[in-house]
Amino acid sequence: DLYRLNPCNEARFVEVCLGVQAIVTVEEHGRTGGIGSLVGRLLSEQGIHIPFKCLSLGDEILFGSASRSWAHAQYGLEKENLMDTFRQMAMSSMAV
Repeated sequence: DLYRLNPCNEARFVEVCLGVQAIVTVEEHGRTGGIGSLVGRLLSEQGIHIPFKCLSLGDEILFGSASRSWAHAQYGLEKENLMDTFRQMAMSSMAV
């Protein structure tokens, strides 16, 4: 359950990114300020151009108002949707 990465070893991050074909972050967190935000910022700042997708619970406040399964279904975080996204990202990385 990683929700924050601080401090971030940016040099190691760049090293790892140069060895992958695509990145997908998945988090039960808001879109803003989560791991996806960090990854997107670092990719941009470092000029790393690989397919990237951030999946999250959006920026709505859901505290105590919804079940986990409802939130997953609402925001595309169910297993089947995740697998589809991973496949799409793998295919898009092959086209680059």
